[in-house]
Amino acid sequence: MGMDLPDEVFYRPIIVELVECIAELMLIDNDMISYNREQATGTENHNLITILMVELGLDRSGAMAWAARYHTEVEKRFTDGLAKVPSWGHSTDSLVKEYLDGMATWARANYCWSYETQRYFGTKGPEIQRTRLVPLLPKVICKAASAAAKVNVTDLSMMDATADPSSLSSPQVTSVM
Repeated sequence: MGMDLPDEVFYRPIIVELVECIAELMLIDNDMISYNREQATGTENHNLITILMVELGLDRSGAMAWAARYHTEVEKRFTDGLAKVPSWGHSTDSLVKEYLDGMATWARANYCWSYETQRYFGTKGPEIQRTRLVPLLPKVICKAASAAAKVNVTDLSMMDATADPSSLSSPQVTSVM
């Protein structure tokens, strides 16, 4: 960001905790958003949703709900933590505010990018962001090393937007901002 925060500020436990919150929020967002594509390609083993399903014995919907609740907890830790940031004087405080605002904006931008590009949802990103309903992509059976390249997220664009939500295989995803 082109700023020079003093080490005593950058490594202050509350600043470190706030940065860790941003990283957690981005990881949760990414894994919730990318799960559908990853399950279709068979690359979901390192995804939080799969881990929750295995470790906590949850179904897909339960894992998504757990991740959404945890996301809310981390958001609260972040916002509560902002109130604990001490003052180092006006010029340093301005830099700290710019740094933390930039970190929060980065997380929000990454979230928005995931819906605005066609990477995960084809042309249905804005609709899925609004409705939180994600039709499950079919699994790709591929002997080639790059199954991910063969997933056609535009399949989501071809699915009937008026379909009965109970007929969708994927859960209703709770809003994460």
